[in-house]
Amino acid sequence: MYFKYFKITADAGYESEENYVYVKENGQLSYIKPANYEISKTRKYKNDISRIENMKYDKLGDYYTCKNNKELTVNRIIKRKSRTGYVSEKTIYTCEDCNNCKIPLEERVKNLETSKLFNMLHKENLERIVSEEG
Repeated sequence: MYFKYFKITADAGYESEENYVYVKENGQLSYIKPANYEISKTRKYKNDISRIENMKYDKLGDYYTCKNNKELTVNRIIKRKSRTGYVSEKTIYTCEDCNNCKIPLEERVKNLETSKLFNMLHKENLERIVSEEG
């Protein structure tokens, strides 16, 4: 007799795009604690202007806006292959005009690398984690 768990619970060490995709493709729900879950609740994290989570994203134009109202636009899309053979797609966003920025050099963001699929699955997972059931 075959039995499959519907809800998968795991520690932060198992958070990856590959694991999120595997769980979803098998018709299961993930309850994987995000790697940055505890630190993401701190004031320092929420106010860190270099974090992609703290930038405005324009879905239609596919660009981020930094604290200095400069746009980080798509520079290129790369594919990365994991040791297990899983291929993920990363989007590289670049700010073309950081020269006259008022923000201190160590806080500036010139390039961002992100996976849109991971971000979407991470957001879905986080909503389940912070729910009453999670």
